[in-house]
Amino acid sequence: MFTPSPEAAVSEVTRVLDLAGVAANAILGGAVARRQHFDVVGLVALAVICGLGGGIVRDVLLQHGPPAALTDPAYLLVALAGAAVILMTKLSAKPWHRAFQFVDAAALGCWAVAGAEKTLDVGLGALPAVLLGTITAVGGGAIRDVIIRRSPKVFRPGPLEATSAVVGSGVLVAAHHFGHATVGVVLGIVVTTGSRLIALRLGIHAPRIPYTKSHHQPAEGDGISAVGERGGSGAPHRRAQRARFRRGARAARAPRHEPTDGGEDDAGVEELAGAISKPIEHAGPAHA
Repeated sequence: MFTPSPEAAVSEVTRVLDLAGVAANAILGGAVARRQHFDVVGLVALAVICGLGGGIVRDVLLQHGPPAALTDPAYLLVALAGAAVILMTKLSAKPWHRAFQFVDAAALGCWAVAGAEKTLDVGLGALPAVLLGTITAVGGGAIRDVIIRRSPKVFRPGPLEATSAVVGSGVLVAAHHFGHATVGVVLGIVVTTGSRLIALRLGIHAPRIPYTKSHHQPAEGDGISAVGERGGSGAPHRRAQRARFRRGARAARAPRHEPTDGGEDDAGVEELAGAISKPIEHAGPAHA
C-alpha cells in the first residue's frame, strides 16, 4: 500500500488550505461587488482577483516557478465557484452578516498558514515566512480595495486583521522549529481565526496615531464593509457630491452677468463644466 511521504502530505495540506482561502476570499470579493452594484462581469472579475491575488503575490515574491493559480486549474475553478455562490445568494438575510465574519476570519487563517508553510518549504527562514504569510492573508483584500478606489481595509482603523495573520504565521513557524509541522498548521489556523473573530466581536483595534486639529484624520470606514465591521457607509461622501452637483446646476441656471469689456463672457464656465452633465454654451460677444 502506497504511503505518501511527510513532505508530500504537508504539501497537499498546504494546497488544501490555499484553495480554502481562495474560496473564502472569492466569496468576500463577490459580496463587495454586489454591494457596489457591479454587473455580472464585474462581480466575477472582482471575486477572482480577490480570491487569487494574495497567493499570486506570494508566489511571485518566492520566485519558485509560476504562481500556483496559473498552473493548477483548481484555483481558478474554486474562485469561480465562490463568485457563483454570491450570484445565487440573497445578501440581505441576517444570517449572512454573521457568516461573512466567519468566512473572513477563516480565509485569514487558511491563507496565513498556507503562505508561511509554502515559504518554509522553499527553504526560507522564519521572518520571511511570517512576512509572506501575512501578505498572502491580506493581499487579495488590499488589491480588491484599490481596484474599487478605497483605502485598503488593512490600513484603516478596524478590528485586528494583519496582526492576527502575523500571530498565526508566527505560531506555525515556531511549531516547525520544534518539529511539529502538523500541530503548527492546526494551531496557526485556530489562533489566526480565533483572534480575528474575537477582534470583530469585541471591536479590538490596533493602537491609533494621535492627530491634531491641523491634520486630516481618516474616517473610521471608507466605502462598504463586506464582513460587517463598524465603519462608515460612504453616505456623507455621496451627500457632499450631490450637494456640489446641485450648487453647480443652480449656478448654471442663474442669469449671466453682462460683460463690461465688450468681449466674451466666460465667467464660471470652467467651474461648472465638471458639475453638470450637459454642455455649457458660451455667450456670444456683446454688441454696443
